[in-house]
Amino acid sequence: MPTFVYKARNKQGERVEGKHEASDKRTALLALRESELFVTQLDPLSSAKPKKTTAQSGPESNGKWWWRANAKNMSLYFRQLQALLKSGTSLAQALNAVAESAPSKPLRDASLEMARRTAKGDVWSEQMREYPGLFSPLALAMIRSGEAGGFLDVACGKLADYAEKDHHIKQVITRETWYPKAVIFAAIFILNAPPLAIAILKNQNVRQAELGYLVGVGIPLLVIFAIWLVTSGQKFIMPLARHLKPLTRVIDQLKLITPVAGKTVRSLAVAKFCRAFSSLNAAGLGVATSFELAGDACGNMAIASRIREIIPRVEQGKGITDSLAATHQFPKVVLQMMRTGEESGNFDEQINSVAEFMEQEAESSIHKSVVVLGILLYLAVAGMVGYYVINFYIGYANNLMDMMQ
Repeated sequence: MPTFVYKARNKQGERVEGKHEASDKRTALLALRESELFVTQLDPLSSAKPKKTTAQSGPESNGKWWWRANAKNMSLYFRQLQALLKSGTSLAQALNAVAESAPSKPLRDASLEMARRTAKGDVWSEQMREYPGLFSPLALAMIRSGEAGGFLDVACGKLADYAEKDHHIKQVITRETWYPKAVIFAAIFILNAPPLAIAILKNQNVRQAELGYLVGVGIPLLVIFAIWLVTSGQKFIMPLARHLKPLTRVIDQLKLITPVAGKTVRSLAVAKFCRAFSSLNAAGLGVATSFELAGDACGNMAIASRIREIIPRVEQGKGITDSLAATHQFPKVVLQMMRTGEESGNFDEQINSVAEFMEQEAESSIHKSVVVLGILLYLAVAGMVGYYVINFYIGYANNLMDMMQ
């Protein structure tokens, strides 16, 4: 029976090391947790120096970086794989099956290629690296852990759960922000219309008014496009993404300190971090590796960079809650909930509760912010339209007075 070497902390916070025999890595992890140990590292005895699981090693992308799939499609994809693998289907057969039913063409094409190579003996997690737009570093780490521990179906299930939560958050944001977006675009076109309308009615300087309208509409639209390109569009230019990291970090930091919206951004980032960390740590990846990958998955580079800074503290045996508190990025209520889970030995369940709490907090904050923002935008547009209307009638009245004189 395989032997695993572990490093952990007991309920008193003391560091302990030892060996444990188990049929696979996951069984060893569960047994150690039943012994009220919080495992920070678990590796086979044969690994003299365990290789750190990150997204940096492995073969380079084969050029298909532009292939994309949204969270909904990834959830369906991994859920199908979970069902097939759980039923006893081989990995190559499972990939071949989802190649016919995957919800997007990039997933179907990638699955067909991976099925062919898996049947020849290639490692699935290494193949996934060739499709960075489809499979995130978190997915790579989860699948690699599942391959090593013999619980690939469970790993696929956790990835499906994570994608479902991610899709739900995006749906909430889309649902709650469509009205302010509509008001902003309407304002761009409406607020620039009165000068053009007045020029047409007076039949004076029409061409100049038309040019002014195009400039007045075009500049705000270009600004909106530039903001989208910097904040969201960089994922479509992945080869240049590493050069945009400093700029992205500054933008993400500005998001965090923005009044009202900053609280929502932080809540969503913390929720995604907790959800990812729970899945990775439960898969036996170890706290340090889970920190790094969950930080990348949180969606905010400013928070992710601060989390990377505390990884050495965790590797030295410092408590998880104390280490996260040192980032100054997590709300006090979150740290209190984590500390309770860490001290009670029920950290995985507690951090899932933290994720759910922060998601609910973010949804509530989004709804309140959107209501207030919608009213403010509506009043601003109404005020500007009123200004143009009053200005028009004042000019009209002045013209009548001049004609009477």
